Amino acid sequence: MRTREEIINSIFENENKTMLTSFASVINDKNDINKISIYNILNLNKSRFSEEALAIIEALETDKEFPYQDLYQQLKWKLICLNNVQDVLSGAIYNHCNNEVIGSRNYFYYEGLHLLREYFYCGFNNYLSAAEHLVRTFVEFNIKQCYFDFVCKKQNSFKPLTDYFRTGISKSPISMVYKFLPQNEISKPIKKRIQKLLKTLSNKSSHAYKPIDSLRGNGKLRHEYSIDTLLFWMSLNHALTCVLWSYFLTKPTLFNPKDITKKFGFNPSIGVFISDIQYKAIVNSLSESDLETFIKYAKETEAFEDFYNSQDDMSEKEILETWDEEEQPNSIKSGYIITLIKMRTMAEFYSSMYTFDAQKNIAESYAPLIYKVSDYSWWKENYKVLK
Repeated sequence: MRTREEIINSIFENENKTMLTSFASVINDKNDINKISIYNILNLNKSRFSEEALAIIEALETDKEFPYQDLYQQLKWKLICLNNVQDVLSGAIYNHCNNEVIGSRNYFYYEGLHLLREYFYCGFNNYLSAAEHLVRTFVEFNIKQCYFDFVCKKQNSFKPLTDYFRTGISKSPISMVYKFLPQNEISKPIKKRIQKLLKTLSNKSSHAYKPIDSLRGNGKLRHEYSIDTLLFWMSLNHALTCVLWSYFLTKPTLFNPKDITKKFGFNPSIGVFISDIQYKAIVNSLSESDLETFIKYAKETEAFEDFYNSQDDMSEKEILETWDEEEQPNSIKSGYIITLIKMRTMAEFYSSMYTFDAQKNIAESYAPLIYKVSDYSWWKENYKVLK
């Protein structure tokens, strides 16, 4: 066991260091989802879970008699599906662009993914109220991703995004939803579902809530583990579904998988196509009727079919020649997965550029203020001039 000094020193030594990893699923059969753990899907660190949390996760992952294990496995398919969304986030270049905004254009998606990981750390470790508070923010970040994708494309400009990064001001979440979702019949139930979800989350966790919504109602007053901890993730299922529906309507290419390496080798166009490997997770996350609905809509709105068909087919030799590393992949499929993981890792890193810069730009002169703002005397002297 490490000493206190070793732990504190490691925290300071790692202050400006981090390591990003990404995950891509190659599972096709719906029933094989139990072969992939939630640790892998979200890159969770086992060491950050309590002994009780590890036992709960193991039961959910392996015990077929565990209550609602089928819903838990279904949730994992949806999480993999959300992972695949990042591969169709637009790579188009608009006016008013610079390196920072290009790298950070998908900041909202990756910030939501970060909160999703924190949600499971909190929930399985029995900090249920904290986990519940994260759900609305997770939903809102993904709403922002869809909205700014839409409005930047519509204006052919990154100005709306750079303005947001500068001011932090945006429309209300539901106003953004009504803006980016299409004005047609398929989107009406989705708009209503998201509206209801945001209202429910607001009432239950984003603000002071009614006694009926308190997690203390089960008689556990000192954060003891309870049945709520076993099933806390069930509430995420509804929120995650709404997020995925939003992407399904705004990213119809999710329902039009292509043989990417046949046309592009290991240099795929960013944010345009997904492969059949990725598509399987989408299929397995939906009911047959819902899948049929979204496929039909995608066929009516698909915009890249001609571009794909205009590309010449590549031979296996030509595909392998596009590999830019010394050690060749074992197969074209494995090479594509490696390429996908690298692209995801880099995209998540670059999406944080504005976050890094914001931290760097905090003036050292603000440090004394940290102590002063807790004093009534400071507020008495300054409240009139604060905006």
